[in-house]
Amino acid sequence: MSGTTLALGIAATLAGLAALGGSRATGGRNDEGDGPETPPNSPEVQALVDAGNIRRAARAARSQGGRLNLRGADLRGLNIGDAYLIGANLQGANLQGANLRIADLLSANLQDTNLQNANLQATDLRNANLRGADLRSASLLGADLRNANLQGADLRGADFRGAHLPGANLKGAQADANTQISGTHWAIRVALGGRRVLVKLG
Repeated sequence: MSGTTLALGIAATLAGLAALGGSRATGGRNDEGDGPETPPNSPEVQALVDAGNIRRAARAARSQGGRLNLRGADLRGLNIGDAYLIGANLQGANLQGANLRIADLLSANLQDTNLQNANLQATDLRNANLRGADLRSASLLGADLRNANLQGADLRGADFRGAHLPGANLKGAQADANTQISGTHWAIRVALGGRRVLVKLG
């Protein structure tokens, strides 16, 4: 089966999920809403953020026992690959064209985030909240999205080849013929006629 055929298949599946009420993440804490409120950064951490040094800011926040707050930040084109961003709040941030390769975004809040053309290859996005995120033409090759919430996300043109999505919530997500899913590990639970059916693709 060609990549285009697979892409069309997942687009149809996503449309079906929206019509049926969608799949639900099994175990992710970010299925609904914004999650717990992230406190403001300390002055030290915020100074690093303002200087564009996100890796050092993340380390500083961690050393203070907190989580990095990047809500609404303009991070376009930044290279923050391999950054430790577990539980970080990036809601509404602009990460268009940013490099997040191999970053650790476990349980991070990326709701309504602009990730167009972002490099998310091999990124850890388990349990992350990507609800309403713009992932158009983003590269998620080999990314780990188990139990991630992708409800209402825009996946058009995104590359998910080799990614892991068991338990992901794809209700209302958008895909098209340019969405690459060859070799993707899918295990989507669909509510159908009062019972749950496991649909595997890829």
